[in-house]
Amino acid sequence: PVGITLVWSSLFRSTSLEADARRRQLFARTFTLVPLAVFLLFSLTHRVKLNWTGPLWLAVIPAMAVSVSALTAHGSRRLRWAWIGTVALLFLTAPIFLQYLAFGLPGIGHPKDMALLPIGWSEMGRALEGQRAAVPRPANGRVLLVGLDRNFIASEAAFYHSRPSDAVQETTGAHLFGGPALMYKFWFSPAELSGATLLLVSFDRADLDRRRIRKCSGGQGEITEHILERHGKKLRPFFTRVVTDYRPAAISEKPPKPRIAQ
Repeated sequence: PVGITLVWSSLFRSTSLEADARRRQLFARTFTLVPLAVFLLFSLTHRVKLNWTGPLWLAVIPAMAVSVSALTAHGSRRLRWAWIGTVALLFLTAPIFLQYLAFGLPGIGHPKDMALLPIGWSEMGRALEGQRAAVPRPANGRVLLVGLDRNFIASEAAFYHSRPSDAVQETTGAHLFGGPALMYKFWFSPAELSGATLLLVSFDRADLDRRRIRKCSGGQGEITEHILERHGKKLRPFFTRVVTDYRPAAISEKPPKPRIAQ
Protein backbone atom coordinates (compact mmCIF):
# COMPACT_ATOMS: atom_id res chain seq x y z
CA PRO A 1 0.00 0.00 0.00
CA VAL A 2 2.81 2.45 0.76
CA GLY A 3 4.49 1.72 -2.56
CA ILE A 4 1.24 2.30 -4.44
CA THR A 5 0.81 5.62 -2.64
CA LEU A 6 4.31 6.67 -3.66
CA VAL A 7 3.71 5.63 -7.28
CA TRP A 8 0.55 7.70 -7.38
CA SER A 9 2.18 10.76 -5.83
CA SER A 10 5.20 10.42 -8.14
CA LEU A 11 3.12 10.28 -11.31
CA PHE A 12 0.33 12.71 -10.41
CA ARG A 13 1.86 15.18 -7.97
CA SER A 14 -0.08 18.36 -8.66
CA THR A 15 2.11 20.81 -6.79
CA SER A 16 3.92 23.46 -8.79
CA LEU A 17 6.93 21.98 -10.54
CA GLU A 18 9.66 23.50 -12.60
CA ALA A 19 9.77 22.79 -16.32
CA ASP A 20 12.48 20.12 -16.02
CA ALA A 21 10.61 18.40 -13.18
CA ARG A 22 7.37 18.41 -15.18
CA ARG A 23 9.21 16.89 -18.16
CA ARG A 24 10.67 14.13 -16.00
CA GLN A 25 7.26 13.44 -14.49
CA LEU A 26 5.71 13.23 -17.97
CA PHE A 27 8.43 10.77 -18.99
CA ALA A 28 7.75 8.54 -15.97
CA ARG A 29 3.99 8.80 -16.47
CA THR A 30 4.18 7.91 -20.18
CA PHE A 31 6.59 4.98 -19.89
CA THR A 32 4.67 3.53 -16.93
CA LEU A 33 1.00 4.02 -17.75
CA VAL A 34 1.09 3.31 -21.50
CA PRO A 35 2.68 -0.16 -21.14
CA LEU A 36 0.49 -0.83 -18.10
CA ALA A 37 -2.60 -0.05 -20.18
CA VAL A 38 -1.49 -2.64 -22.74
CA PHE A 39 -1.23 -5.31 -20.03
CA LEU A 40 -4.58 -4.31 -18.53
CA LEU A 41 -6.34 -4.58 -21.89
CA PHE A 42 -4.62 -7.89 -22.63
CA SER A 43 -5.67 -9.25 -19.24
CA LEU A 44 -9.35 -8.83 -20.10
CA THR A 45 -9.18 -11.82 -22.45
CA HIS A 46 -5.95 -13.62 -21.47
CA ARG A 47 -4.18 -14.84 -18.38
CA VAL A 48 -1.26 -12.60 -17.41
CA LYS A 49 1.47 -12.77 -14.79
CA LEU A 50 2.69 -9.97 -12.58
CA ASN A 51 6.36 -10.41 -13.52
CA TRP A 52 5.53 -9.56 -17.15
CA THR A 53 5.00 -5.96 -16.08
CA GLY A 54 8.48 -5.70 -14.49
CA PRO A 55 10.12 -3.48 -17.14
CA LEU A 56 7.46 -0.78 -16.98
CA TRP A 57 8.16 -0.09 -13.29
CA LEU A 58 11.76 0.88 -14.11
CA ALA A 59 10.53 4.28 -15.22
CA VAL A 60 8.73 5.05 -11.95
CA ILE A 61 11.33 3.72 -9.47
CA PRO A 62 13.53 6.85 -9.68
CA ALA A 63 10.42 9.00 -9.21
CA MET A 64 9.53 6.95 -6.13
CA ALA A 65 13.04 7.48 -4.78
CA VAL A 66 12.56 11.25 -5.10
CA SER A 67 9.28 10.99 -3.21
CA VAL A 68 10.93 8.96 -0.44
CA SER A 69 13.72 11.50 -0.05
CA ALA A 70 11.17 14.30 0.04
CA LEU A 71 9.39 12.64 2.97
CA THR A 72 12.35 13.37 5.26
CA ALA A 73 12.02 17.09 4.63
CA HIS A 74 8.40 18.09 4.19
CA GLY A 75 6.42 14.90 3.71
CA SER A 76 3.57 13.54 5.78
CA ARG A 77 4.72 12.18 9.14
CA ARG A 78 2.23 9.32 8.86
CA LEU A 79 3.45 8.33 5.38
CA ARG A 80 7.07 8.63 6.49
CA TRP A 81 6.56 6.20 9.37
CA ALA A 82 4.54 3.89 7.13
CA TRP A 83 7.45 3.73 4.69
CA ILE A 84 9.93 3.03 7.49
CA GLY A 85 7.68 0.21 8.71
CA THR A 86 7.43 -1.20 5.19
CA VAL A 87 11.21 -1.29 4.77
CA ALA A 88 11.60 -2.94 8.18
CA LEU A 89 8.99 -5.54 7.25
CA LEU A 90 10.77 -6.32 3.97
CA PHE A 91 14.09 -6.78 5.78
CA LEU A 92 12.37 -9.24 8.09
CA THR A 93 10.32 -11.25 5.59
CA ALA A 94 12.87 -11.52 2.74
CA PRO A 95 15.41 -13.62 4.74
CA ILE A 96 12.59 -15.84 6.05
CA PHE A 97 11.37 -16.46 2.50
CA LEU A 98 14.88 -17.28 1.24
CA GLN A 99 15.43 -19.58 4.23
CA TYR A 100 12.18 -21.36 3.35
CA LEU A 101 13.22 -21.89 -0.28
CA ALA A 102 16.69 -23.13 0.62
CA PHE A 103 16.08 -25.31 3.68
CA GLY A 104 12.38 -25.23 4.54
CA LEU A 105 10.94 -24.06 7.83
CA PRO A 106 12.75 -25.37 10.95
CA GLY A 107 11.26 -28.69 12.00
CA ILE A 108 8.77 -28.64 9.11
CA GLY A 109 10.79 -28.62 5.90
CA HIS A 110 9.01 -28.14 2.59
CA PRO A 111 5.37 -29.03 1.90
CA LYS A 112 4.83 -32.21 -0.07
CA ASP A 113 3.66 -32.23 -3.69
CA MET A 114 4.41 -28.58 -4.35
CA ALA A 115 2.56 -27.53 -7.49
CA LEU A 116 5.32 -25.73 -9.39
CA LEU A 117 8.21 -27.04 -7.33
CA PRO A 118 10.10 -23.78 -6.76
CA ILE A 119 12.68 -25.80 -4.87
CA GLY A 120 14.37 -29.04 -5.85
CA TRP A 121 14.89 -28.19 -9.52
CA SER A 122 18.66 -28.53 -9.23
CA GLU A 123 18.32 -32.00 -7.74
CA MET A 124 15.87 -33.01 -10.44
CA GLY A 125 18.14 -31.60 -13.14
CA ARG A 126 21.07 -33.70 -11.94
CA ALA A 127 18.89 -36.81 -11.71
CA LEU A 128 17.57 -36.35 -15.25
CA GLU A 129 21.07 -35.73 -16.58
CA GLY A 130 22.18 -39.12 -15.26
CA GLN A 131 19.08 -40.87 -16.58
CA ARG A 132 19.49 -39.38 -20.04
CA ALA A 133 23.16 -40.40 -20.14
CA ALA A 134 22.14 -44.00 -19.37
CA VAL A 135 19.70 -44.22 -22.31
CA PRO A 136 21.24 -46.11 -25.29
CA ARG A 137 21.70 -43.85 -28.28
CA PRO A 138 19.94 -44.83 -31.52
CA ALA A 139 21.57 -44.97 -34.93
CA ASN A 140 21.03 -41.23 -35.49
CA GLY A 141 22.68 -40.45 -32.16
CA ARG A 142 19.81 -38.36 -30.73
CA VAL A 143 18.48 -38.87 -27.22
CA LEU A 144 16.16 -36.04 -26.24
CA LEU A 145 14.63 -35.23 -22.88
CA VAL A 146 10.96 -34.30 -23.33
CA GLY A 147 9.10 -32.50 -20.55
CA LEU A 148 5.40 -33.27 -20.86
CA ASP A 149 4.23 -30.17 -19.04
CA ARG A 150 3.99 -26.72 -20.63
CA ASN A 151 7.66 -25.77 -20.34
CA PHE A 152 8.91 -26.03 -16.74
CA ILE A 153 10.49 -29.49 -16.79
CA ALA A 154 12.38 -29.00 -20.05
CA SER A 155 13.57 -25.50 -19.16
CA GLU A 156 14.76 -26.37 -15.66
CA ALA A 157 16.38 -29.64 -16.76
CA ALA A 158 18.42 -27.76 -19.38
CA PHE A 159 19.30 -24.95 -16.97
CA TYR A 160 20.59 -27.27 -14.23
CA HIS A 161 22.46 -29.59 -16.58
CA SER A 162 26.22 -29.63 -15.98
CA ARG A 163 26.66 -28.59 -19.63
CA PRO A 164 23.71 -26.28 -20.38
CA SER A 165 24.97 -25.41 -23.86
CA ASP A 166 24.72 -29.10 -24.78
CA ALA A 167 21.50 -29.71 -22.89
CA VAL A 168 19.50 -27.07 -24.75
CA GLN A 169 20.25 -28.92 -27.99
CA GLU A 170 18.55 -32.08 -26.73
CA THR A 171 15.82 -30.86 -24.37
CA THR A 172 12.36 -30.13 -25.72
CA GLY A 173 8.65 -30.21 -24.98
CA ALA A 174 5.31 -31.92 -25.38
CA HIS A 175 4.59 -30.51 -28.85
CA LEU A 176 6.29 -33.66 -30.17
CA PHE A 177 3.05 -35.38 -29.20
CA GLY A 178 0.64 -32.56 -30.03
CA GLY A 179 0.69 -30.91 -26.61
CA PRO A 180 1.48 -27.30 -25.61
CA ALA A 181 5.19 -26.45 -25.31
CA LEU A 182 5.42 -22.67 -25.71
CA MET A 183 8.73 -21.72 -27.41
CA TYR A 184 9.90 -25.30 -27.89
CA LYS A 185 7.59 -25.80 -30.85
CA PHE A 186 9.57 -23.09 -32.68
CA TRP A 187 12.98 -24.47 -31.67
CA PHE A 188 12.46 -28.17 -32.42
CA SER A 189 10.61 -29.34 -35.50
CA PRO A 190 9.14 -32.83 -34.97
CA ALA A 191 10.07 -33.75 -38.54
CA GLU A 192 13.77 -33.24 -37.73
CA LEU A 193 13.63 -35.72 -34.85
CA SER A 194 12.37 -38.73 -36.74
CA GLY A 195 13.83 -41.95 -35.33
CA ALA A 196 15.12 -40.32 -32.14
CA THR A 197 14.94 -41.89 -28.70
CA LEU A 198 13.06 -39.82 -26.14
CA LEU A 199 13.21 -39.72 -22.35
CA LEU A 200 9.74 -38.55 -21.34
CA VAL A 201 9.34 -36.81 -17.98
CA SER A 202 6.20 -35.80 -16.11
CA PHE A 203 4.88 -35.25 -12.61
CA ASP A 204 1.72 -37.12 -13.64
CA ARG A 205 2.03 -40.82 -14.42
CA ALA A 206 -0.98 -40.72 -16.75
CA ASP A 207 0.86 -38.32 -19.09
CA LEU A 208 3.31 -41.07 -19.99
CA ASP A 209 0.68 -43.62 -21.01
CA ARG A 210 -1.40 -41.70 -23.49
CA ARG A 211 -2.50 -43.14 -26.83
CA ARG A 212 -0.66 -40.44 -28.78
CA ILE A 213 2.69 -41.48 -27.25
CA ARG A 214 2.18 -45.10 -28.24
CA LYS A 215 1.12 -44.00 -31.72
CA CYS A 216 4.16 -41.74 -32.25
CA SER A 217 6.84 -44.19 -31.16
CA GLY A 218 8.04 -47.60 -32.25
CA GLY A 219 8.70 -48.92 -28.75
CA GLN A 220 7.84 -47.93 -25.21
CA GLY A 221 9.75 -48.77 -22.05
CA GLU A 222 8.33 -49.17 -18.57
CA ILE A 223 7.09 -46.15 -16.63
CA THR A 224 9.48 -45.55 -13.75
CA GLU A 225 8.71 -43.60 -10.59
CA HIS A 226 11.42 -41.50 -8.96
CA ILE A 227 11.29 -39.68 -5.63
CA LEU A 228 12.75 -36.22 -5.60
CA GLU A 229 14.62 -35.55 -2.37
CA ARG A 230 16.42 -32.60 -0.85
CA HIS A 231 18.62 -32.77 2.23
CA GLY A 232 17.37 -36.31 2.75
CA LYS A 233 13.71 -35.29 2.80
CA LYS A 234 11.18 -36.36 0.17
CA LEU A 235 9.67 -33.57 -1.90
CA ARG A 236 7.51 -35.27 -4.53
CA PRO A 237 7.58 -38.06 -7.13
CA PHE A 238 8.18 -37.69 -10.84
CA PHE A 239 7.92 -40.27 -13.62
CA THR A 240 10.01 -41.14 -16.67
CA ARG A 241 9.61 -43.39 -19.68
CA VAL A 242 11.92 -44.14 -22.60
CA VAL A 243 10.33 -44.40 -26.04
CA THR A 244 12.22 -45.30 -29.21
CA ASP A 245 11.87 -44.67 -32.93
CA TYR A 246 9.95 -41.40 -32.71
CA ARG A 247 7.43 -41.01 -35.56
CA PRO A 248 6.45 -37.36 -36.08
CA ALA A 249 4.07 -38.11 -38.96
CA ALA A 250 1.57 -39.57 -36.50
CA ILE A 251 0.99 -36.17 -34.88
CA SER A 252 -0.95 -34.82 -37.84
CA GLU A 253 -3.20 -37.86 -38.04
CA LYS A 254 -6.65 -37.07 -36.74
CA PRO A 255 -8.04 -39.33 -34.01
CA PRO A 256 -10.89 -41.58 -35.12
CA LYS A 257 -14.38 -40.18 -34.75
CA PRO A 258 -16.50 -41.84 -32.05
CA ARG A 259 -19.13 -44.17 -33.36
CA ILE A 260 -22.73 -43.15 -32.97
CA ALA A 261 -25.09 -45.86 -31.84
CA GLN A 262 -27.66 -46.67 -34.51
